[in-house]
Amino acid sequence: MRVVFDTNIFFSFLIAPAGPPFLAVRLWVDGKFDLITCAQQIEEVRRVSRYSKFRNSFAPHEVGDLVNMLKGSIYSGRIARKYTCDDPDDAYLLDLADASGADFLVTGDHSSGLLTQKKIGRASIATVRVFLKAVSGQ
Repeated sequence: MRVVFDTNIFFSFLIAPAGPPFLAVRLWVDGKFDLITCAQQIEEVRRVSRYSKFRNSFAPHEVGDLVNMLKGSIYSGRIARKYTCDDPDDAYLLDLADASGADFLVTGDHSSGLLTQKKIGRASIATVRVFLKAVSGQ
């Protein structure tokens, strides 16, 4: 199974080491599915991690560790820019999910417009809770 995570999943993982995003990232780390990312997302993780609102939420080395883990999941194929959503900064996730043949695009952002699209290419667009249910088979 191939999965694209919205960047908010990674920050939730860092901030709340017990919630659904943490469980989803742990499943990836444990090899339960292949995570798909791209250079644009890694740059977004780096940039957003420096926002003042996160200053006391996690240590810089935790972001560095995450970025290093993500580097092994970079999609190397061509990513056409063809999709849009309410948050133009998240449209690349739709493009990535489609280009990579992902099975899921997982997001916790209800205002970006990603969830309203429900499907892109072969990928179901789902919240973390829905994704976890699908992965566990329940």
